[in-house]
Amino acid sequence: MELNWPAPVFMGGIFLFAIHVSENWKRLKKQFVFQILFSLFLIIVVTTQTFYPILSLNKKADITNRYYKYQSIIYDLSEYLNNFPELKEKRILSNNFQIPSIINFYLKPKLEAGCLSIGYHETLYSFLYPDKKYIGDNFLYLSKSSQFPNKIKPYFSNIKLIKQFSSKRDSKIISEFSLWEANGYSGKQ
Repeated sequence: MELNWPAPVFMGGIFLFAIHVSENWKRLKKQFVFQILFSLFLIIVVTTQTFYPILSLNKKADITNRYYKYQSIIYDLSEYLNNFPELKEKRILSNNFQIPSIINFYLKPKLEAGCLSIGYHETLYSFLYPDKKYIGDNFLYLSKSSQFPNKIKPYFSNIKLIKQFSSKRDSKIISEFSLWEANGYSGKQ
């Protein structure tokens, strides 16, 4: 579960917390001030880490890498597709809803990108573009690694690597993507 999912509950919690603090203000004043200052300190550290890495963390432990993770899709993939306009005639698929969402938001392709949801939960794309609409079509498939996912291979008759992209932060690779030509989609069994 991501931290933002229970956000509506936070509003009620803030209201109840405010009542509790106001009733016990004299006793909780020092703790409350400490908590505010500590929270501000953490916010400053995370914000600074986002733009100027001050903590030496590996790529998985540094949550601020999320801001740089998809740069190669936004910039490198966009440039590559502009250099090869014939590829823009194919729909881009992935098996993760974040990738097509980023492609649709930043690249605004002629054919909206979609999510296959094979061994992955159903997404909005599953309702917009049911699997049976894809059967027999040819696509560009964007993988979150340098390899084509084994669980997706059986669903295509022909797969060919086109290009690999790397997202970097301070010359360190934080994520890799690969673009594949995936032809003859057979549909989910």
